[in-house]
Amino acid sequence: MQPADQSCGAITRLLAAASHDLRQPLQAIGLWVALLREQAQDPKVRDILGKVQTTAQGAERVVDTLLDVTRLELGVVRVHLADFAIASLLEHVASTFAPLARDRQIELRVHHSSAIGRSDPDLLERILFNFVANAIRYSTRGAVLVGCRRHRGFLAIEVWDTGPGIQQERLEAIFQEFVQLGTAETDHHHGSVGLGLSIAQRTAALLGHPIQVMSCIGKGSCFRVEIPLGESRPDRLTRHAPTTTGADDCATTLFGSFVVVVEDERDQREAIGLLLRDWGCHVVAAASAAEALELLQDHLRLPNLLLADYRLTGDENGLAAIRAIRSALGENIPAAIISGECPSVVDGSDETADLALLRKPVSPERLHQCLVSLLFSASWHPV
Repeated sequence: MQPADQSCGAITRLLAAASHDLRQPLQAIGLWVALLREQAQDPKVRDILGKVQTTAQGAERVVDTLLDVTRLELGVVRVHLADFAIASLLEHVASTFAPLARDRQIELRVHHSSAIGRSDPDLLERILFNFVANAIRYSTRGAVLVGCRRHRGFLAIEVWDTGPGIQQERLEAIFQEFVQLGTAETDHHHGSVGLGLSIAQRTAALLGHPIQVMSCIGKGSCFRVEIPLGESRPDRLTRHAPTTTGADDCATTLFGSFVVVVEDERDQREAIGLLLRDWGCHVVAAASAAEALELLQDHLRLPNLLLADYRLTGDENGLAAIRAIRSALGENIPAAIISGECPSVVDGSDETADLALLRKPVSPERLHQCLVSLLFSASWHPV
């Protein structure tokens, strides 16, 4: 191995560790606050907890931004191009941003598509997420529309908002570092440091995808990224667990489900366990696959779902834990991985081909939707 390759590998491992260690406490805070909000009866207490949650989400965005900048600056971002179903990306947008849009009283409309695109799904997702997050956070009324259309032989993915708009002379400047869309007060409130659009543009340049923005003062803006059309429909259609239509209307769909949780950090394990029990699940929570299998000896039924943290104690990880439990029980039990790692560490492996992947910090709403989808989507074939 060449020295440059060794250095790149060391940097990637360092970023993976930093990503995990920074996101881990944010994950715990989000889960405990969500549990407290469920239990709190006093509206004032619930309001305070909501502010704590918003602050933690702002910290998460800063962490994500700084890690992204570091990876781009060091040149350790690797592009993995593939044909994939745009529907999977749009589904993930819908499920991820529905809570934020609801809190902001903004209508989020995601127009689904049967198109096949060619890009790196993870990197493209970060670009689109930045566009949608800005559209929702800086809108005070109306709706945000996400959709795509064929344009000049390419597929244009567009995010339209009904926000205040951007002055024409600022349209190019907004992609520069530390240039912010809103006022100093609103940007601070939303956890913005003025790097999001700069990262989106640099990521798009890495992928070879043009970015465009159109805006009209007082009416709103449109951010667009163009990607090549895919040549053929892939065998496996989605990288993320799909959403279940009306998941909010079926809060009891997990009631009675048997879920095994593998998480080596006690606070995380307890928080996830309490959350699942609040949803009516029977839970076995363990620090390792071996402990989980030992606890399962006292049960007469097989688990319905497996949920594991990617990074576990020692050499074990969540992929190996799920594989060990499935093998010991002789069943391909639906499973999800919760990860705070950089995407390249977890993705791109055949080992993840039949798993749902959730990024830390994962909201209770997203966790619920993922588990419901795993439980009830018999035709789901994730990548």
